[in-house]
Amino acid sequence: MTVLRKPHNEFRLEFITPVDVRAVGWDPLLTQLWLRILLDNRVPVRRTVPLKTIADLAQEMNNSDAAVFSDFDLGAAEAWLRADLVRPLKRDPTQYSVARPLHAEAIRLRSTTKHSDDSNASLAVYGWLWHEDKGVLKDLRKLIASSDGGDSDIVTLALSLLGDRYAPDLAAKPNDEVPVPPRPLSSKRARLYADDVRRLIAYRDEMPRMSLIAHLQRLTGFHLGLDLLTISEIVTHVDDHGTAPAEDPILDLVVDFGEDRGTEMAKLAERSWQVRDETLQRYVQAHMALKKLHQYAEAAHKRGVAMPESIDELASSEREGDRPRFDAYFEAQMDSLLQDNAKDKDNLTELERLVDEYRSLGMSPFRTYHGLLVALKANNWVGYHRQLLDSLMAKNTANGMLRQPLGGRSRRRAAMGAGLLETLTLVALVQRSNGKFHTQPLRVDELITHLERRYGLCIATSPVALQNDFEVARVLASNVDRFKARLRETGLFKDLSDAFVAQLVRPRFTVA
Repeated sequence: MTVLRKPHNEFRLEFITPVDVRAVGWDPLLTQLWLRILLDNRVPVRRTVPLKTIADLAQEMNNSDAAVFSDFDLGAAEAWLRADLVRPLKRDPTQYSVARPLHAEAIRLRSTTKHSDDSNASLAVYGWLWHEDKGVLKDLRKLIASSDGGDSDIVTLALSLLGDRYAPDLAAKPNDEVPVPPRPLSSKRARLYADDVRRLIAYRDEMPRMSLIAHLQRLTGFHLGLDLLTISEIVTHVDDHGTAPAEDPILDLVVDFGEDRGTEMAKLAERSWQVRDETLQRYVQAHMALKKLHQYAEAAHKRGVAMPESIDELASSEREGDRPRFDAYFEAQMDSLLQDNAKDKDNLTELERLVDEYRSLGMSPFRTYHGLLVALKANNWVGYHRQLLDSLMAKNTANGMLRQPLGGRSRRRAAMGAGLLETLTLVALVQRSNGKFHTQPLRVDELITHLERRYGLCIATSPVALQNDFEVARVLASNVDRFKARLRETGLFKDLSDAFVAQLVRPRFTVA
């Protein structure tokens, strides 16, 4: 096996995204986001009370010293915890990651294990709000700081009473400057998320807290997934053209609203996702190139050279600057990689063959070194990114945006579940006038147009590349009927008339 040590195996680059390429759970994501909001992005004080198992929490509820849960049956407590209050781990059901992130008291019950980690996804979301709309951070802080007191539902109240037994989270270094999160690569996506959150929070006084937090989870995972797809387009463009596109690319993602993988619509959605998947593979290679250029920039910075401040400046370092020093740096990196594998003759021989092959093609030392890393590691990183997208978009669930049948060589396709459609519809039903929010009904065609224009989804309209394909238009026309059927599942739409103007989507909760 080829040996890849630091710095050759490093991938994460905050210029692009701070998210580590690992699966992300929605509950840990919101738990860590609430912590960042409450502590202004500071690191919390290390927890001194270890809570690692569900049995530990059940014992807390059974403890006779706690007046609220006095003589609470241990078996009933553990069953309730598993069902409603915490998220058990799949591999070890005796442990849990975090409690349901309903408020500030609930996040105090997070486990001290690594399973409460969110792969820095919360840092990306916090950065969106910090740089684009700090007012949303204040609104979210107000939302999570209060558990609604006696007006709470039983789950919210139970988590509040349990969490209240522990001290509030404090910053480890409260007097330090507030850490500034990384700036989002796609400002448009960040602004869109902030506006969606504002609209969703407008339901705060009308919607049960459990429902509101569930909608926030779906919305956040959905936007993170779309952001990764958008980033892959931007970074690929930078690697191809040396500069970022003038505007964020439109995803043109065909979304199926049916369940049958054998329909023409499902096949079209699979073809559309295949384009995303191919871009993802090119993105991994482009990301690896920019990461190595960033490592070179860090080495040059030690000699007094200014650090690049954007990915455009980062990409330009391949074409500009001290060329002999640039080539020498990556020749040294190649020598280091070969030296790490000197003990395995077969690996060394293969690496040397690849070096000779790339050089014979006229590739520079940088591109030769980059080509080696792509050949050795790119497929792994592509697989990790697929797992990340699967987790963010809740694959094969009613709350998600992805479907992939089990078994065989089945393909992924964008297929929106009823839960996510309900969330996006509730957001769409909130309008703003004179600085205030209110709900109002929408026609079905208006809702479809809203989703297509706002998020780059193709529900009834053909992708740009297939606008002249009449067969695609026919297939998408049938998708509208599936969209209506899925909308009925949410309870927000009742088709009481064949008249087009009477097909209205009405809000379940009214914001006046």
